[in-house]
Amino acid sequence: MSSKHNQYTKEDFMSDKFFLEYVKYASPESVAYWESWVASAPENLAEMQAAKMEVRFLLSAKRIEIPSAIREEVWAAIKNKCDEAHNSVPDVANQPKIRTLWQSIGRIAVAAAILVGIGSSIYLYQHHTESIANNNQVAADVAPGGNKAMLTLADGKKVILDHAKNGLLAEQGSIMVNKTADGQLTYQGDNGKNGAKVMMNKLEVPRAGQYELTLPDGTKVWLNAASTLIYPAVFTGNERKVTLIGEAYFEVAKNKALPFRVISHNQVVEVLGTHFNIKAYTDDAVTKTTLLEGAVKVSQLRTHNSKLLQPGQQSLLQSSTYSLSVQQADVEQAMGWKNGDFIFKKESLTEIMKALNRWYDIEVEYQSNVKTDQTYSGSISRSMNLSAVLERLESTGQIKFKITGKKITVLE
Repeated sequence: MSSKHNQYTKEDFMSDKFFLEYVKYASPESVAYWESWVASAPENLAEMQAAKMEVRFLLSAKRIEIPSAIREEVWAAIKNKCDEAHNSVPDVANQPKIRTLWQSIGRIAVAAAILVGIGSSIYLYQHHTESIANNNQVAADVAPGGNKAMLTLADGKKVILDHAKNGLLAEQGSIMVNKTADGQLTYQGDNGKNGAKVMMNKLEVPRAGQYELTLPDGTKVWLNAASTLIYPAVFTGNERKVTLIGEAYFEVAKNKALPFRVISHNQVVEVLGTHFNIKAYTDDAVTKTTLLEGAVKVSQLRTHNSKLLQPGQQSLLQSSTYSLSVQQADVEQAMGWKNGDFIFKKESLTEIMKALNRWYDIEVEYQSNVKTDQTYSGSISRSMNLSAVLERLESTGQIKFKITGKKITVLE
């Protein structure tokens, strides 16, 4: 590893061609290098992550095709505003007259702001001329998912959390159910004892949604899109048991006297207190459990075959054969969704579009000649609109997309 990167700032990363190759294309060489670098110098991860976010933001900026009739006027306005911004910066004595990448990005940002400001005019112009020509309408872009969920309480009452006000939502025995200002669901109060009434709750996260939950024992759960968690408002008896459909990341509160069990697709995961991710969508061929810290026991419900995982390991449960195996985990990929990224590493087109389907709530259709087993690698922010994500995929030169509302047709 090069020691010079240990002193890199965000700006240094953004001007490093090999780092840009890593963010833009995720070539095997760049991925291997930078992941090894992160492992050897974790204290510098913050600057690197900040640079990745900036680069991805710039990559996600869509090009606007400006009609020739107003092109000269638009670019004149951009030039004038850029000059004004440049000239408004006071001179500093003895300042080196070197234009850095960061200064250039500042000027680009000014130009981008102007384009956003005049974007509606350009759109109206284009829309008017295209309507005269062929009466076509421009489809709206599809925004990324956000905090959305529906809570079903023990009495059957349903609460749409993204519409509910912050504060107390319900009282269930000694437990108070609250929605916090940052959009989390929390259960607070005295945890249950043997003989306490069991009050089952259900948290359903739709497609294009995600949600964070704190259970009454202090366990934190992050639910991904198209996922459901069924759990008691109060843990009773000699265990803490929940049921998961879909994907969730757990940070289980330690309690040696009460093991925590997660029932998911064909398996049960048992822990005492640890951090792990379970991806258990019923339409996936494999259920994956990834351990970040502590220890977990993964058992297949039909055969009772079990495996013990160590940090950095991942269990794979095949839905068709019920076989259970263990491999070294790609933790960055497994946790990408929680950290706000799609991270694809030799993922088939089918799996990639399945992930987009869940996050953007879209319908996907394939032309008959499309190679759905073609694999792709790369990292894309989940905060991007769908069109920007599809543009990144199209940049591989292997595939094209047609967007019709929320229907995506995959073309060769």
